[in-house]
Amino acid sequence: MEAENEFVAVDTITSTKSETIKGRFSNIELLRIVLMIMIVLWHLLVHGKYHVFSSNWTLSDYVDLSVLSILFFHVNTFVFISGYFGVSYKPKKIFSFYITCLLCSLVGVVLAVIHGTYDPLQLLNALLMPIGGPVSKAWFACEYFALLLYAPLLNAGIERINRFQFTLILCVLFFSIFGLFPCICGYDHSTFNFIFMYLLGRYIHKYSESWFTSCRRRTLLLFLGLLLLNVLTVLIIPERWHHYFFFYSNPLAIISAVFMFFVFKNIRISPNRFINSLASGVFVVYLLTEASPVGDAFYAYADYWLNSSTGLLALLAIVLTIVISEMDWCARYVLHPLENRVYLVMGNKLKAVYNKFVSVD
Repeated sequence: MEAENEFVAVDTITSTKSETIKGRFSNIELLRIVLMIMIVLWHLLVHGKYHVFSSNWTLSDYVDLSVLSILFFHVNTFVFISGYFGVSYKPKKIFSFYITCLLCSLVGVVLAVIHGTYDPLQLLNALLMPIGGPVSKAWFACEYFALLLYAPLLNAGIERINRFQFTLILCVLFFSIFGLFPCICGYDHSTFNFIFMYLLGRYIHKYSESWFTSCRRRTLLLFLGLLLLNVLTVLIIPERWHHYFFFYSNPLAIISAVFMFFVFKNIRISPNRFINSLASGVFVVYLLTEASPVGDAFYAYADYWLNSSTGLLALLAIVLTIVISEMDWCARYVLHPLENRVYLVMGNKLKAVYNKFVSVD
């Protein structure tokens, strides 16, 4: 039963209403909620309040910069979660992911109409390109969807290599991302970064998990030390390097993501229905707050509305995450049966294509 729970826990960044009640680790679900709060707060600061290259720095600017330095590894942690547990998506899971992006993209169109910024082409773009298109602009969804397609092949390859070969692949991939081929791999929003974090999660789960779980206090203290190091580093380095510090390929971002995951994994929480149901909607929180035209305006005016208070912005991030997640939880009662009916019509064709794609002789 433990293996089954482990599979379901992060089998997808979205989930069905039945999966949120049982079969999911509440400590990992709590981590996903915290990560989404970090993402929303990051967006509130970056899109609304914080300006990396402002000419006149104040104490408030340095405080915001310190806060950003302990938020910027959120994406890496999300991908590491998927890598640690492994992605073995069924066609229905990929279909559900696509439908979620499509519906949120259409919501963005509706909000654009309400906000008075509607463009007739937005509806067409929302229908044809719901994942990372010009309406959604959700780059994470685009990269993660690509990872869904790669993951079965990555898993098959991992099963056919030994530890030394796996280590060598990770080293080559890391140095390729970090320095050798940045023009191809990219320093930041890159599928290569996602693949690296995914494989790192698989590697640690397979070979090195005991180091992080054998001494919980050590893991927690090292994580807190990493947060302090992040703050000191970003405050000490020249201002012109700040942009590079916040790349997801930054080694500090990678290491911090790993330790944050194990800090929460080491927490013992009994299965909690509220936490599990709330966590099921975090992907929708991202799609709506990052993609919505109204979301763009919201971030732009957040500083003005909340009088430049980072504390109030953090509170707003918590409220937004909870409210949107609960709204998504309620919407699933209506939309999930409809989604199942649509999948029954298309399911056989999708299964045939998917099975042909992931089959490895």
